[in-house]
Amino acid sequence: MKPRILFLPAFLDGLSPMSASVRFRARWPAKYMVNADCYDGTQRLADYNAFVFQKFYLTDKARTWIRTFRAAGATLAFDLCDADWLLSETHYHRLFAVLPLFDFAVAPTRLLVDWLNQWLPTYFIPDRLDLEMHTERHEHNRGSAPSLIWFGNSANLVTLEEMWPTVSELGLSLTILADQLVKPWDSRDITFVKWTLEGANAEIARHDIALNPKINYGHFAYKSENKTVTAWALGVPVAKTLDELAQLLNYDVRVDEASRRLQEVAELWDVRISADAWNMLPWVKDIKGVIINEGTFRCKK
Repeated sequence: MKPRILFLPAFLDGLSPMSASVRFRARWPAKYMVNADCYDGTQRLADYNAFVFQKFYLTDKARTWIRTFRAAGATLAFDLCDADWLLSETHYHRLFAVLPLFDFAVAPTRLLVDWLNQWLPTYFIPDRLDLEMHTERHEHNRGSAPSLIWFGNSANLVTLEEMWPTVSELGLSLTILADQLVKPWDSRDITFVKWTLEGANAEIARHDIALNPKINYGHFAYKSENKTVTAWALGVPVAKTLDELAQLLNYDVRVDEASRRLQEVAELWDVRISADAWNMLPWVKDIKGVIINEGTFRCKK
């Protein structure tokens, strides 16, 4: 029996429908899979025999669906994009209550794959972009001081603290594109733009450099590169460190980096690649002794 796959997005657990993970890990892959849909409330669950629980596990509703589909013999995949077990004891216990019920898991970073692989077979599919949704391009202009942008969930603004003193000392303009402006950023000399799905890409593309500090502690260490890849797709180079920022202040370096990364996005970060990867996972459980392209997508411990 061929799999009919339904992605069950994290907004079913109360996360915002505008959450980045819903786009990267559910809507966009399903869009390019002829045998898959992303649940929007209109589909009949009985029409599907395989389900992807995209970070959907916390609520009673999620756990009921997981157990019901398990009992019915459906193939169940768990997609986890964050180190939720580090967030609270509730997250930890509810996660471990359902992990044994899944056939396999999928994750967008090697660290997440390594962790999940302790409990069930886990496959590596990075966050990739629907390039049809990323058509804006930054126009680089020589002679003007480069403008900077940070974008994301305001709860993650703490990652920018180490860079801020240097940005301020250099007198560089910084725009924060987020759901809200939180302390202490609301009293700093920055420009705040409210994030909207319709306007986010155009706002990012207005700026010369995107700041996306790489943090290697706590749950931040497990984050994917989707913000970096988004900026690249819009023609905006990314600084993850102060050394990289110093290099990108040079116009020629910025232009070269932007061009190189646009080519990389086209070759490696198209979500159609992820759609193919999803389709090649071991959905059909009655094939004994066969793992479909495991070497390509399985991250070995």
